[in-house]
Amino acid sequence: MIDFSIRNPLLVNLFLVIILMSGLISWYAMPQEMFPVVEQDKVSIKTFFEGASPEEVERQITLPIEQELDGLADIDVISSTSNEGGSNILIDLKSGSDVDNFMRKVRTALDQVDD
Repeated sequence: MIDFSIRNPLLVNLFLVIILMSGLISWYAMPQEMFPVVEQDKVSIKTFFEGASPEEVERQITLPIEQELDGLADIDVISSTSNEGGSNILIDLKSGSDVDNFMRKVRTALDQVDD
Protein backbone atom coordinates (compact mmCIF):
# COMPACT_ATOMS: atom_id res chain seq x y z
CA MET A 1 0.00 0.00 0.00
CA ILE A 2 2.89 2.37 0.75
CA ASP A 3 4.59 1.55 -2.55
CA PHE A 4 1.33 2.21 -4.40
CA SER A 5 0.95 5.58 -2.64
CA ILE A 6 4.51 6.61 -3.53
CA ARG A 7 4.12 5.59 -7.18
CA ASN A 8 0.69 7.24 -7.60
CA PRO A 9 0.62 10.50 -5.57
CA LEU A 10 -1.99 12.09 -7.83
CA LEU A 11 -4.44 9.24 -7.26
CA VAL A 12 -3.87 9.28 -3.48
CA ASN A 13 -4.40 13.06 -3.32
CA LEU A 14 -7.55 12.76 -5.44
CA PHE A 15 -8.87 10.10 -3.06
CA LEU A 16 -8.09 12.41 -0.10
CA VAL A 17 -10.01 15.28 -1.73
CA ILE A 18 -13.00 12.99 -2.37
CA ILE A 19 -13.03 11.94 1.31
CA LEU A 20 -12.83 15.58 2.47
CA MET A 21 -15.62 16.67 0.11
CA SER A 22 -17.90 13.83 1.20
CA GLY A 23 -17.23 14.79 4.83
CA LEU A 24 -18.15 18.43 4.19
CA ILE A 25 -21.30 17.46 2.30
CA SER A 26 -22.30 15.12 5.14
CA TRP A 27 -21.63 17.87 7.70
CA TYR A 28 -23.95 20.33 5.96
CA ALA A 29 -26.62 17.68 5.36
CA MET A 30 -26.70 16.75 9.07
CA PRO A 31 -29.58 18.37 11.00
CA GLN A 32 -28.29 20.81 13.60
CA GLU A 33 -30.10 22.55 16.42
CA MET A 34 -28.90 25.61 18.24
CA PHE A 35 -30.32 24.45 21.59
CA PRO A 36 -31.13 20.73 21.42
CA VAL A 37 -33.54 19.30 23.95
CA VAL A 38 -31.87 16.65 26.05
CA GLU A 39 -34.10 14.86 28.49
CA GLN A 40 -32.57 13.08 31.40
CA ASP A 41 -35.18 10.92 32.99
CA LYS A 42 -34.25 11.79 36.57
CA VAL A 43 -36.09 13.30 39.50
CA SER A 44 -34.34 14.88 42.46
CA ILE A 45 -35.96 15.44 45.87
CA LYS A 46 -34.10 17.68 48.32
CA THR A 47 -35.22 18.17 51.89
CA PHE A 48 -33.77 20.29 54.69
CA PHE A 49 -33.84 19.60 58.42
CA GLU A 50 -31.63 22.16 60.12
CA GLY A 51 -29.50 20.96 63.01
CA ALA A 52 -30.28 17.26 62.56
CA SER A 53 -27.61 14.58 62.43
CA PRO A 54 -27.30 12.39 59.32
CA GLU A 55 -28.77 9.40 61.18
CA GLU A 56 -31.76 11.43 62.29
CA VAL A 57 -32.29 12.81 58.77
CA GLU A 58 -32.16 9.30 57.35
CA ARG A 59 -34.59 7.89 59.92
CA GLN A 60 -37.12 10.74 59.89
CA ILE A 61 -36.94 12.02 56.30
CA THR A 62 -35.14 9.80 53.81
CA LEU A 63 -36.57 6.38 54.74
CA PRO A 64 -40.24 7.50 54.93
CA ILE A 65 -39.95 9.19 51.52
CA GLU A 66 -38.29 6.13 50.00
CA GLN A 67 -41.03 3.90 51.41
CA GLU A 68 -43.73 6.06 49.81
CA LEU A 69 -41.92 6.04 46.47
CA ASP A 70 -41.23 2.30 46.56
CA GLY A 71 -44.51 1.26 44.94
CA LEU A 72 -44.40 3.70 42.01
CA ALA A 73 -43.97 2.34 38.51
CA ASP A 74 -41.30 3.54 36.05
CA ILE A 75 -38.56 3.71 38.72
CA ASP A 76 -35.26 2.18 37.66
CA VAL A 77 -32.96 3.14 40.55
CA ILE A 78 -33.38 5.17 43.74
CA SER A 79 -30.26 6.53 45.39
CA SER A 80 -30.23 8.72 48.46
CA THR A 81 -27.78 10.68 50.55
CA SER A 82 -28.42 11.85 54.09
CA ASN A 83 -26.18 14.63 55.36
CA GLU A 84 -26.20 16.84 58.40
CA GLY A 85 -29.22 19.09 57.97
CA GLY A 86 -30.60 17.62 54.76
CA SER A 87 -31.36 14.77 52.43
CA ASN A 88 -31.07 14.27 48.66
CA ILE A 89 -32.97 11.51 46.85
CA LEU A 90 -32.21 10.89 43.16
CA ILE A 91 -34.63 8.76 41.15
CA ASP A 92 -33.56 7.36 37.77
CA LEU A 93 -36.56 6.55 35.60
CA LYS A 94 -36.83 3.79 33.03
CA SER A 95 -36.24 4.83 29.45
CA GLY A 96 -39.29 6.30 27.74
CA SER A 97 -41.14 7.15 30.94
CA ASP A 98 -43.57 10.06 31.06
CA VAL A 99 -41.76 12.42 33.43
CA ASP A 100 -44.70 14.82 33.90
CA ASN A 101 -47.06 12.03 34.90
CA PHE A 102 -44.40 10.60 37.22
CA MET A 103 -43.90 14.01 38.85
CA ARG A 104 -47.63 14.18 39.64
CA LYS A 105 -47.42 10.74 41.26
CA VAL A 106 -44.35 11.79 43.26
CA ARG A 107 -46.08 14.92 44.56
CA THR A 108 -49.07 12.82 45.62
CA ALA A 109 -46.78 10.34 47.36
CA LEU A 110 -44.86 13.12 49.13
CA ASP A 111 -48.13 14.64 50.34
CA GLN A 112 -48.91 11.33 52.07
CA VAL A 113 -45.71 11.47 54.14
CA ASP A 114 -46.59 12.83 57.55
CA ASP A 115 -44.31 14.54 60.08
